[in-house]
Amino acid sequence: MAAVSLTRANNGQSIEVRQGDEIILRLPEHPTAGYGWHIDRADGLSPELSEHTTDSDRPDPNPRLGKGGVREFRFRAKEPGARRLDLKHWREWEGERSVTERFGVDIRILG
Repeated sequence: MAAVSLTRANNGQSIEVRQGDEIILRLPEHPTAGYGWHIDRADGLSPELSEHTTDSDRPDPNPRLGKGGVREFRFRAKEPGARRLDLKHWREWEGERSVTERFGVDIRILG
């Protein structure tokens, strides 16, 4: 099993992975401003982990509103076939009108 890394640069692309491979997606995020990445669709992928990391390895004693970081999602490719992964960056409590960005890739899982 291999690990395939994706970033914002992969938005709109098509990728191929093997069944059982891990897909690691890292997207910039500013949760202190209330915005976060959320999975909209993850066909044939098993979400395994979602975590936010800050720009620095050291905790910030004076966190600032809007301070950036990275949201990391990890998925496992399950069943062979054509799949789709979509995420949106939004304030969940404000609904669709708050979406600032979308990320999507077509994924072909090979057996």
